[in-house]
Amino acid sequence: MSGWGRCRRIGILVKFAISLNWSLDTLAEAVQAGQRPSLKDTAAINATRNTLAERMQATGLPVEYGTCGQTKYNRTQLGYPKGHWIDAACLGASGEVVRLNPEQRPLTIKATGHGKRQHARLNRFGFPRGHKPQARSYRGFRTGDQVKAVAGKAKGCAGRASIRFRPCFVLQQAINRIDGIHPRDLIVQQRSDGYTYV
Repeated sequence: MSGWGRCRRIGILVKFAISLNWSLDTLAEAVQAGQRPSLKDTAAINATRNTLAERMQATGLPVEYGTCGQTKYNRTQLGYPKGHWIDAACLGASGEVVRLNPEQRPLTIKATGHGKRQHARLNRFGFPRGHKPQARSYRGFRTGDQVKAVAGKAKGCAGRASIRFRPCFVLQQAINRIDGIHPRDLIVQQRSDGYTYV
């Protein structure tokens, strides 16, 4: 075997070891022992996928699944860029005929909840330094409301309101936050439902 072929084979082995999260020491031991690297991790993933698919099909509901190679083939044949939501649409046999707008962005939803149960904030020593007020809203606003500023220093800005129990709210946007906004300068676009939408 020429030197070039040996280097290429070692490079392939190193890439394979990295994909299995092997250390290079483990790869060196396998190569020195003269054996090919084990495929038991890959076999475990395939067995898990096949077992899961069989159990889902046993429910009687329509189920479709495919391999990563089939998904990538469908995506490249249709000319779509790589993206998680595009890969999910191009999965399996039905992914060959899917029609998408790659410029479209999926809706991202984040669970923010409706507040915390903790009644007192603590200082660094664990002693209470302030208590949570009983009221959950102030002047008709609640933390998490999607609002838009119609006047004042944040005119035209929209985002998530964080209330304080005085007329000085915080408007949180995707990249920055604006402090000290009076509630009279805000209008509610959507009441808080425990989620943020991006």
